[in-house]
Amino acid sequence: MKAAPATPATSASGNALAGLAAMRQALLRMLVLVFMLPGALGVLALAILPAGGEQAAAQTVAELAQRPLTQQSLAGEGHAPAAAARQAPDDARPRIPVAATTIYPGEVITAAMLRLRPVSRRFARRGGFVADPAAIIGKMARRTLPRGRPVPPNALREPYVVRSGKAVRIIFRSGALRISALGVALASASAGEPVAVRNVDSGRIVHGVAQPDGTVRVGAQGMR
Repeated sequence: MKAAPATPATSASGNALAGLAAMRQALLRMLVLVFMLPGALGVLALAILPAGGEQAAAQTVAELAQRPLTQQSLAGEGHAPAAAARQAPDDARPRIPVAATTIYPGEVITAAMLRLRPVSRRFARRGGFVADPAAIIGKMARRTLPRGRPVPPNALREPYVVRSGKAVRIIFRSGALRISALGVALASASAGEPVAVRNVDSGRIVHGVAQPDGTVRVGAQGMR
């Protein structure tokens, strides 16, 4: 027996049902997006949604919210790879030393004054700051270092071993001859820097070089 040919009415009915199903799917997809937006758009979408569509869309939104955020899911949803990088956990990002508290000029930086802050790889590659905490600890701040900010190399200097207005020991050596006198520093200086000192006994100003132990060594020229 031959199958009865489809009547025009049956074909039209099937096309209509298929069209309604496609429209329903389109509305559901639209509502998933509009659910994220406040205001009149959300109200409009709810008004034109077919019966039962609101519950299905809400379920779809909940499933999306629970889906783990991975690089593959971001790529599948049209996000750039940079978005995945921004979501990287802190332990996978570079860490740089920053000021844990405001550091003022003249302060010698200790380990307690620093903390490690995670940054993006792009920021770490940009440079312009000291990346090794060991290169900061023990140095003195030239200027104010704000809390939470990286430390530029030019904001650091060697600490002072001689302080302006403080008493220092003047050491003169020439061969086996060694003379020591008490003086007052006329400027602050780090080890190896030149500094002027006033001799307390004679009142004369001598010029020497600050030593790591806080003394000032002068030569024959410095005594003139």
